[in-house]
Amino acid sequence: MLAERINKAWREKKESRIKSWGARSNAASQLGWKCDRYLYLRRKRGQEIPAHDVILQSVFDEGYLHEKAVKRELSDLGFEVLEAEREFRDEIREITCRIDGAFKEGPHRGETITVAELKSMSGNIFDRIHSIDDFIRSNAPYHRTYPAQLAMGMYFTEADAGVWILKNKTTGEIKCIDFPRGDLYQEILEDAIERAERITCYMNNKAITNDNLEDFIPEAEHGFLCVKCPFRGWACFPDIVDDAEVEILDDAGLEKALSDHADLQDNFDAYRRLDKSIKATAKKKEKEYLILGDFTIRVSSVEQRRLKPPKDADIPDEWYRVINSKRVTITRQNQEEDDD
Repeated sequence: MLAERINKAWREKKESRIKSWGARSNAASQLGWKCDRYLYLRRKRGQEIPAHDVILQSVFDEGYLHEKAVKRELSDLGFEVLEAEREFRDEIREITCRIDGAFKEGPHRGETITVAELKSMSGNIFDRIHSIDDFIRSNAPYHRTYPAQLAMGMYFTEADAGVWILKNKTTGEIKCIDFPRGDLYQEILEDAIERAERITCYMNNKAITNDNLEDFIPEAEHGFLCVKCPFRGWACFPDIVDDAEVEILDDAGLEKALSDHADLQDNFDAYRRLDKSIKATAKKKEKEYLILGDFTIRVSSVEQRRLKPPKDADIPDEWYRVINSKRVTITRQNQEEDDD
C-alpha cells in the first residue's frame, strides 16, 4: 500500500539523519551552558548517550526548514543573508563556531557587519521573548546559551553587531532582536572563552576519570540545569553528597517495575501496590543510592522520637520511644525540547 511505503520511507530518512551526541570540540552553541561538567562529559562520553528518536529528529529538521524559509523571505524583503553556514575554529581553545549568516551594509557591502542567528520556536515561547534579557533569564536552559553563541559569532567575524531573527512556527511571524557590542557583549564573550579554556584543560588532564570527576570539575552553577541533563544518574551524580555509598544495579525486573510505577500514578490501587513492593526491595539494599537505568533511588535513614504517656512538661529521655526507619525517594531522569 502507498501509505505504508511513504511512512516507511519517511522513518528511514529520519533515522539516517540521526547523529550521536559525541562532540570533538567546544561548540559555540554550547558555551553558554553554565556547567563545566556537562560540557566536559559531552566531549568525553557524549557518544554513550542513546540516540534520540525519529520524532525529535523531525523537530530538528523542521527547524532547518524554517531557517531556509526565513532566509528566502528576508531576501525577498531586500535583506540578503551572506556567509550562510560559514565555519570558524580556534585551534588553541578548541572552539568551533558556525554562523547562520551575516548582513553587510554600506556602499560596498563592507562598512558594517551584523551577524545573524535564526531561531524558530513555538508561539507561546515566541510571545515571551522580546530582548536579550529574556534569553538570559529564561527557564529553558538552552535559551540561555543563545547570547554566548551569537557573541562568539560576532567575535570570529569581527562584526559590529549581532541580531536574532526569531520565527513563530505557528503563525510565521518574524521578530528581530539586536545584540550590540558593549559591556554585556564583552562579559558574555569572556565568560564563554574562559569556559572553553577550562574544558580544553580538563580534556587534556589524564588524571580526570569518572570516579573522581567531582574533585576536578564543579557542578552546575544553576541547579535547574541538572533536572533534564542526559548525564545525570549514570555519569554525574549532583544529588549525591560526598562520601555517599552508591550501587549501580543491573536488574531488568526492578527497572520494569520502576517504569510501570512512573506510568501508574492515575491508578491509585495499582500504583500503591507497586510502590510498596519497590520500596521494600530498595530497603533491603545496603547502599544509600541505587542507580538503575534512568532511575535514582535514595534510601535514607530516619529517626523518629515518639512520646509515651504520661505527658509532662519535664520529660526524661526514657519516656521517648525511638523508631528507626528508612525513607525511599525515587527520581527519574528525562529530557525534552520545546523549540529548535
